[in-house]
Amino acid sequence: VPALELDDGTMLTESHAICRYLEAPHPEPNLMGNGATEQALVLQWNDIATFEGYLAAQEVLRNEQSGFAGRALPGPKSYEEIPAVMDRGRLRLEHFFDRLDDKLAGKAFIELDLFTYADIVTLVYKRFAERATKSDFSEGHENVARWVESISARPALQAATG
Repeated sequence: VPALELDDGTMLTESHAICRYLEAPHPEPNLMGNGATEQALVLQWNDIATFEGYLAAQEVLRNEQSGFAGRALPGPKSYEEIPAVMDRGRLRLEHFFDRLDDKLAGKAFIELDLFTYADIVTLVYKRFAERATKSDFSEGHENVARWVESISARPALQAATG
């Protein structure tokens, strides 16, 4: 879980908020895009990846894994698993990775001509989806496979995943 405590005691616990905070005083190289259009594109893909990728993986994980018995949804209330939701999540993930593969055709990065937050969250969600479903979403998605290989070779990602 990411967390950044500021000098005044403020605690930032969401990766998007932390990236925004760190980028404000150091805008180059940027992760969030320059100008309104680029920033909107990065944030738009963040939402697409979250709703179509991450939440689909959550559907599988929380409805399939025995460790989540009675915890099909996060939060203080208990909810029972629904097997059909797990199946739906797997289908949604296939559709998401098909969409991502199409988007990456002939491109090095997801939204802009540079590595952005959109690439970071999508890689994290891809890895999470693969762990949650025990599936390889690079298989059958050659552009996704190429993109993963390329950005995984970046020194910062090498250092982070060591």
